[in-house]
Amino acid sequence: MEHYVGSIGPHSISVYLEDGKSIDCDRGGSEILGYYYYVNNKAVKKIRLKGYNCGASFTLTEFDGKDNEIALFSGIIGGDEINGKRTGTEKEFDFLMTIEKR
Repeated sequence: MEHYVGSIGPHSISVYLEDGKSIDCDRGGSEILGYYYYVNNKAVKKIRLKGYNCGASFTLTEFDGKDNEIALFSGIIGGDEINGKRTGTEKEFDFLMTIEKR
């Protein structure tokens, strides 16, 4: 599981993602599973993510505690960075995450 750090708009986040099963797309792809949480929250609440990547593009759906889809992340994976947009709820935010090497 890869650990990323970054932000959604003005909010710092910590993200954990791993590849799941392979999926069929022109450039090869895989399912992505993981979660994120807001770093400055006193109570760490893991927010589940599930999606896929095809080549450098990816889409991740965010789920609430009752397994309802509440937001969508989409963007580009490039080297050690992931960037794109989070849409859903009331606002749209840009995000940028970089992999944290351990």
